[in-house]
Amino acid sequence: MKNLVIPSSYLDRDCPICGSIKKTLTGIRKMNMATTKGLYVMQHHDVQCDDCNFHYSTNIPDVAFINDYYKYNTIKHGGIGESVAEIRLSLIEQLVPKALSILEYGAAGGQFVEFLRKAGYIAEGVDVNDDIPKGVYDAICSYYTFEHLIYPNDVLKMLRELLGEKGVFVVEVPDYENYPEESFYFQHLNHFTEKYLRRMLVNNGFENIKVADNPSRGFGFVMYAESVEVI
Repeated sequence: MKNLVIPSSYLDRDCPICGSIKKTLTGIRKMNMATTKGLYVMQHHDVQCDDCNFHYSTNIPDVAFINDYYKYNTIKHGGIGESVAEIRLSLIEQLVPKALSILEYGAAGGQFVEFLRKAGYIAEGVDVNDDIPKGVYDAICSYYTFEHLIYPNDVLKMLRELLGEKGVFVVEVPDYENYPEESFYFQHLNHFTEKYLRRMLVNNGFENIKVADNPSRGFGFVMYAESVEVI
């Protein structure tokens, strides 16, 4: 079983920021990733949108392949130390009063959810392949997840619909402008700068968008915003 080679069915996609189909190839990343099931063969085409200049990956493995890979991969992410959790919690406490409800999207093992609960929040966590709990939340946070998503706009729209009026959204991603080498980690499909993440937030119903001073990891940046009030 460990010698099984699993080739991807490749998926083309349009620009996640502006939707343009026009793009210019900037590089190719070829990867053979060992898992407990077998060898997953991936090949990303890194491109720049011809219309808005956003950098992203296309010719990527399709959704079924990606979900299967994450199920069997042996590289586990999401573990955070106390110092990282304290930085994240400090910003949350500035934005969200205690005892309110928070959902972490991309929660992995749920370590930060436990920090939130101990701090006095009603916290839940889901990973990207989990079913989203029904309900309305006062705040949603997501750390180093949106760079992995095939359809980040669809996810952001879904999360926006889970927020109450003037709900708070906190998102942290690798900083492509200042740390491009971190953005080209093999699982990353979207290469965000402040400009493009802000544009995606505006396009999906957020306002009062700000950049926090202190990201929890040195190679990233963190933004927070409010959901636009529906009249």
